[in-house]
Amino acid sequence: MYYLRIFSFLFLITVTLQTTYGQYFDWPMWRFDYNRSASTPEQLSDSLFLQWEMQFSPRSPVWDDPLNQNLMQYDRIFEPIVTQNKIIIGFNDQDKVVAFDLNTGQEQWHYYADGPVRLPLVSNNGKIYFTSDDGYCYCLKSADGSLVWKLMLAPGPNKLLGNKRLISMWPARGGIVIKDNILYTASSIFPMMGTFIYAINADDGTILWKNEGTGSNYILQPHNSPAFADIAPQGSFVISDNKLLVAGGRSVPAAFDIKTGEELYYH
Repeated sequence: MYYLRIFSFLFLITVTLQTTYGQYFDWPMWRFDYNRSASTPEQLSDSLFLQWEMQFSPRSPVWDDPLNQNLMQYDRIFEPIVTQNKIIIGFNDQDKVVAFDLNTGQEQWHYYADGPVRLPLVSNNGKIYFTSDDGYCYCLKSADGSLVWKLMLAPGPNKLLGNKRLISMWPARGGIVIKDNILYTASSIFPMMGTFIYAINADDGTILWKNEGTGSNYILQPHNSPAFADIAPQGSFVISDNKLLVAGGRSVPAAFDIKTGEELYYH
């Protein structure tokens, strides 16, 4: 029921915005914007009320071992986005993205990937973007869920078993962030296998730059011994000024130049 309560609470917020102002206001990405400010200029009414609710199965998080389960929680709960009078969520247990009508809760469309959808979705200019453990980045029309483009972020089609699922050897767990119609994401979670960080044209999926060299960096590790390793992209990215902050799972984030993809900082 914990997951249902969170979902219902978020829906209450969107319904109140609609009731107060006579229209819906978008919540286009995790924590609202590319700064992850978790703040919208719109105002909530003092009265919140439930219009509908829906029960879903518990999430199937990727990291559920005692060491990591409290450090990497990026897919433990639903992280809905709101756009065009729809609330849209990704499922890490059913490999799909589903859009529901905000007024009724009725399903409007769904789209299946070839692996779990673990990171929050993003809406931009009438399109929905997400990544999957299948190693791809997807772009759908928010109106009907039809595919606009998909781009393989992994360097090849190789598969392996991960979390009892057949997934890419380089799962795409770089949580998408978009600024000025440029999408930033990444694939691969083990630096020794290579990591691939991208800037992509959000309209057509054209790659603007790709950083694939950080996995071979020889740096001092937290256990005070050097190794060939760097950032392992896992979690939602953040944009701050001209820097792309790449989440690193349970490690500290890395900073990249947003225009060139050059790594500026990692420790």
